Amino acid sequence: MGARLKGVWRRYRTALCAATIVFVVGGLSLAVPVSTFVDQPAADQVRVTARTGGVLRVVGGDGRTVPVSLDDVSQVAVKALIATEDRHFYAHRGVHLRSVVAAAVANVRARKIVRGGSTITMQVARALRERRGKGRTRSLKNKLAEAHLALRLDLRLSKPQILELWLNNVSFGNRLYGIQTASEFYFGKSARDLTPLEATFLIGLPKAPSLYNPIRNLPEARSRQRVVLTAAVQAGALPNDTGDLLSMPIRLAQTRAAFRAPHLADQIVAAHRDTLHQIAEVRTTIAPWLQERVESLATSQLKLLSDQGVSNLAALVVDNRSGDILAYLGSTDYWSESALGQNNGVEMLRQPGSTLKPFVYGRAIADGAMTTSTILADLPIQVVEGGGAFSPNNYDGTFHGPTPMRVALGSSFNVPAVQVARTIGPRRVLSTLHDFGFRSLSRPSEHYGPGLALGNGEVQLRE
Repeated sequence: MGARLKGVWRRYRTALCAATIVFVVGGLSLAVPVSTFVDQPAADQVRVTARTGGVLRVVGGDGRTVPVSLDDVSQVAVKALIATEDRHFYAHRGVHLRSVVAAAVANVRARKIVRGGSTITMQVARALRERRGKGRTRSLKNKLAEAHLALRLDLRLSKPQILELWLNNVSFGNRLYGIQTASEFYFGKSARDLTPLEATFLIGLPKAPSLYNPIRNLPEARSRQRVVLTAAVQAGALPNDTGDLLSMPIRLAQTRAAFRAPHLADQIVAAHRDTLHQIAEVRTTIAPWLQERVESLATSQLKLLSDQGVSNLAALVVDNRSGDILAYLGSTDYWSESALGQNNGVEMLRQPGSTLKPFVYGRAIADGAMTTSTILADLPIQVVEGGGAFSPNNYDGTFHGPTPMRVALGSSFNVPAVQVARTIGPRRVLSTLHDFGFRSLSRPSEHYGPGLALGNGEVQLRE
């Protein structure tokens, strides 16, 4: 027997030593403090204000408001959370091995992710790691890191503390983190004042914040609420007759306080991401009355253009003397998924059409090549450029013969503008546009050719 053991030792000693080291190091790593994850200060609220001081939007550096304690949250929400996400929460040490194994078996059989084995503590670990820019993709490596941190959290913190971390750190969609933030945004009230209907509704959202986004997909969010309600009833957290809650309508807050110029606020938050916790207020030049007027006009105009396939509008109003932005509208409906409302139309690249013609004429006049009285030929031509040849036409479908420059510009004729661009050269036109701040026109002048006078290059609305 002794000889056999010696033989096994000689054959596997390297592996055994490595396994022993991994086991010891792994065990010791559990004793590493979790303060670097847990004790990060919550992002302060930052007020994005108009030129008059009125609040446009209140936001945190990462979407979080001041954390709430367990006593400041509806107890129905707490009980529903445990019943839905982790029925064995008080029995395990951060990782529930039986659930992990069952999930792994189910996923292997289905050959895809159909079931998760994450405990509440593991979900907290994931949220804390994501807050530090880690573990944002689903992989075995990240799952192991979450499990390891979950074990450390359970060793260092009490169960109530872990519940508080979940309630204050998970995502509730729409860049909202924490149940207090979500409660204020979706229902206009504190998390402690949530009704059973509202509490179970919110607890369902973090499972898949994008899928269950109430603003974009309320039916899916209600469907998820059914799962939460069923689990809460089965766990005795709610009475058996709670099923009637599903027949009651969810009334989301209609007036979300301080939500003007949301795309501009998004830009400000992104620009100050690293220093936002040091800032109490960011004052903009937005004129509130004009912002409201522009939003109203855009909505009305969109209705008039809807039968022409127009699904969204963007607008920017600038004071020409000071450069101040007075109104900023990235889209007509920030929450519209079908119209891609959270895409910022002010920053998106679009062909500017005839708006570049004045720059072309202005360059020709400044260079002394022409005057406003110069006669231009508005006649059929064929133009060769980088993308091939094209024959410009006028909007009215006709040609007007010899035309003074001032008339050609005032009437926005296309052929004369192309003629002027050919005269001074595409390189000169592009250089002029660069001087005026059109940084989006990043390709060489040969790519655009004389067609640049008609807006064949893509630029941003703000440019």
